[in-house]
Amino acid sequence: MHDPTIRLARLDEAQTIANLVRGSISELCFDDHDGNDAKIDQWLANKTEETIAAWISAPDLSLFVIGCSTGLAAAGCHRDDGVILMNYVSPFYRFQGLSDRMLAHLESSLSALGISTARFVSTRTANSFY
Repeated sequence: MHDPTIRLARLDEAQTIANLVRGSISELCFDDHDGNDAKIDQWLANKTEETIAAWISAPDLSLFVIGCSTGLAAAGCHRDDGVILMNYVSPFYRFQGLSDRMLAHLESSLSALGISTARFVSTRTANSFY
């Protein structure tokens, strides 16, 4: 992958972002849901086009994406109070440094808002990453 850019998400990408997040959770977060359909369904319940569109439109949230030649490779979001809400990568782009780049971008964005300490809740899958 060439140098992918990080930018704010657009409303017309809400479904694509929802699909990316849903795929990441379903395929990469096995340590958190153990393949249990009920756990997966509960986690995915709000990962819809409508919810993502609301997050993109929310004045106190910033949702960023990393684009690549085949579409979107990663998505990350923070609240303006310093809470990182998500940092997901498409299963196809796992282990290519995109989560690191997104996290650095989220931290930089929060720093620009005057936030010196970001907060988040990690999944078990991502504990070693953070």
